[in-house]
Amino acid sequence: MYKHYETSDDIFVDREEYIDWMKEALERCKENPVVLHLKGIGGIGKSSLLEHWMSTNEEAVRLDCERYTEFYQRLNVLAKGTVLTGANLPRFDVLWQIRQRFVEGVEPVKEEGREWARDVVMAIPFIGSLASIGNAINAVGKKVAPKLKGKYGDLGTWLQDRLGKDHVERLLEILWKEPRRAEFLYLDALLEDINNRKTIDIPIIFLLDHYEYVDTEHPRWRYSGKQITESELWRVFLSSLKNCVGVMASRRAATETKDMLIEESELTELDKESCIELLELRGIKDSNIQERIVSVTGGNPFVIGTICDMNDSGKLSLEALEGLRADTLEEVRLKTWRRLFREAQELLPFVDRIGLLPFFNRKILNVIVPDLKTDQWDRLQKLSFVKERDDETWVLHDLAEELVRVELGDRLHVLANEVIDNLEKAHAEEPDFTLIGLAISVQALVNHDGALRRLYLDGDELLYLFQLNNVRILLNAVKIDTFQGRATVRGMKGFLLASMQRVADGVHILEEVLEMSEEMTETDQIIGETYTAMILHWLGRMYSASRRIDEAEQAFKKSISMFRKLDEKNLGSDIIGVPFEMVFSGTILFHGVHKIGLGQLEDAKALMSEAESMMMRYFESLDVDESDFKSSTGSTFKYFLPFLRNRLAVALYGADEEISQKIRSNISERAAAMLDEETSLMQEPLEKEVLDAR
Repeated sequence: MYKHYETSDDIFVDREEYIDWMKEALERCKENPVVLHLKGIGGIGKSSLLEHWMSTNEEAVRLDCERYTEFYQRLNVLAKGTVLTGANLPRFDVLWQIRQRFVEGVEPVKEEGREWARDVVMAIPFIGSLASIGNAINAVGKKVAPKLKGKYGDLGTWLQDRLGKDHVERLLEILWKEPRRAEFLYLDALLEDINNRKTIDIPIIFLLDHYEYVDTEHPRWRYSGKQITESELWRVFLSSLKNCVGVMASRRAATETKDMLIEESELTELDKESCIELLELRGIKDSNIQERIVSVTGGNPFVIGTICDMNDSGKLSLEALEGLRADTLEEVRLKTWRRLFREAQELLPFVDRIGLLPFFNRKILNVIVPDLKTDQWDRLQKLSFVKERDDETWVLHDLAEELVRVELGDRLHVLANEVIDNLEKAHAEEPDFTLIGLAISVQALVNHDGALRRLYLDGDELLYLFQLNNVRILLNAVKIDTFQGRATVRGMKGFLLASMQRVADGVHILEEVLEMSEEMTETDQIIGETYTAMILHWLGRMYSASRRIDEAEQAFKKSISMFRKLDEKNLGSDIIGVPFEMVFSGTILFHGVHKIGLGQLEDAKALMSEAESMMMRYFESLDVDESDFKSSTGSTFKYFLPFLRNRLAVALYGADEEISQKIRSNISERAAAMLDEETSLMQEPLEKEVLDAR
């Protein structure tokens, strides 16, 4: 019996206009692509309409642009959905598997309808097992090229048309060095496969929900003689599909475009007849109650759903409904919310806690509310504002999340600290960095700067320990919805990619964050300039690692200049989550390391001496012993200096005496002694480690 239970999301009324539009669009798209931009305020029912189209059309693919924020994530969701409609992707799937193994360094996974593509790539070595990218490209190219001439000849021909004679090697080179071009190539492969599917006579619907989360401000790709944003890129894709209908659902209006036809329509409140139909389906039969609900809610689906939840928890009365009436929709929402949890008091502790989290599942809820019972979990899932995602996690509708936090008021700090403590205790018992990411997200609600500091230090320590998968898990669980939070998470993702040897991908992400930081200076100069200086520091290190010497030098110099001006004006602060002096001195230090790599030892000596002096002054200002790293600035200092000593020791391994003496004469006696100690403990490094360190 239970399997036939329908949640409120499955109950769908009204919107006949849009249902008819889709029927017509599925006919019209046989001649030309049809693309609709569906706009509407939060809670008006855009996602419900998309879910209805998904459930009533077998050939439909849905992408949640809020859930999936990265370009390749979005691309793969669309590809997986397309395969499930019965279409094959002979170009895209092979290219995807090559990218997974060659760039991501992971085994291709078994996925329904895509297993066949694994055969072409299983011979590809992981990038980490080869001495250089050049060797990797040659080695992989020799193994893959013959397959693309034989069994997968169509893909080989398609690649050759786009990349030329040495198309396999060129593909690998683009993947590694030109991420933007690679993204466009992969999107083109998916487009080509969809437009050449065997079932071309059956239309496919592509539904892009929460489209307001797709970037509309930063041109990243060059297309038809102009730079375009990601939003424009997806519109180009949808407008190029054969026998397909594309829908973009957003709270924002569509941006104007001259070269593609986009149909725009606004979703509005339910009419009276539809409201009554919905209430009937939710078990509210009394006509007087129905009339009063329509009058109070104005036909807003979110408020109607919440009132229906209220009815599930206790009998509605005309008097109670009249008490919900207010001058604005926001006030009606708030009154309805309060009334609901007077009727459903036993659920309030759970909703209050999950309202602090960016997402949750049964395991996470058991951590933050240990006495959760199965029937309570079942009731939570059935609330109209609790939404299941496609990865077995749940989220609150953002309007419900906002109501939770408003209602908590002064209790927010106490409850947040309780949730943080429970998450940290669970992680201590069984390490799971998703829990730490969630704890940082909750901390950001009550202590924004402290959350940034913890994110930076925890991520930095994991990077030093080379626990790259844990860094990825941590960052994927963090949500800090401020400029500083988004910039820090995005910047650390770029640095993570560089640590995985995906320097070009990392550089592109950091260049995006740099653009964000420079724009931020228009609204908050100090924060914008501090973040700009920090991102330039990171870019300098990546440029240096990839031998982009001039760009590295420019990035380091500009970063140091900006930090110095902030310092001179006494504007430097800890707004980046860590002590200002630490990042400033670290920038100078890494500029010195860059100079060592160029053999400019006098310059390196001056820079390292300045960095060391700045660090010592900072220690003195804290009135602590310089060796007491942990109590003064946390784990980063604790690990930073040993890491630097190790890199220098590895770099010196096997170097002739003249070079060793030159370096030793350009560092302090104390640093030389530490270097000797590190060298004595060092096992014989691999040749690649020595080359990388140098």
